[in-house]
Amino acid sequence: MKKIVILLFAIILTGCKTIPIPEVKSQPVGYNLTQEQVKNAIIKAGFVRDWQIIPVNDTLLRGTLDVRSHQLVVDIPYDSQQYAIEYYSSENLKYHDGKIHKKVATWIRNLNLDINKSIRAVASQ
Repeated sequence: MKKIVILLFAIILTGCKTIPIPEVKSQPVGYNLTQEQVKNAIIKAGFVRDWQIIPVNDTLLRGTLDVRSHQLVVDIPYDSQQYAIEYYSSENLKYHDGKIHKKVATWIRNLNLDINKSIRAVASQ
């Protein structure tokens, strides 16, 4: 009985801090921009919150965010019409069975908001 209580307590503690991996799927650019303009807007947006975003190929960027001992890595496929933010890997963020620490949702949401702001800024030039 004591083992069951300890196991349930451990599940409750870890379950409260993890969520399904948040991703942004097919986010429309919404403006008539070139693929290069979208790429540069994404890179600039990442800089705002200390993301390191590097090109992997002509249609894929990889973003890395280091916060203390935690690291989140995302892939950002893009073209002139849309982009996405997809989980790639992580360290010290309780990743297990498609779930991850709840703070990741904030980081992904903020990156997405910053990308949208950056795209709007490029479109208004």
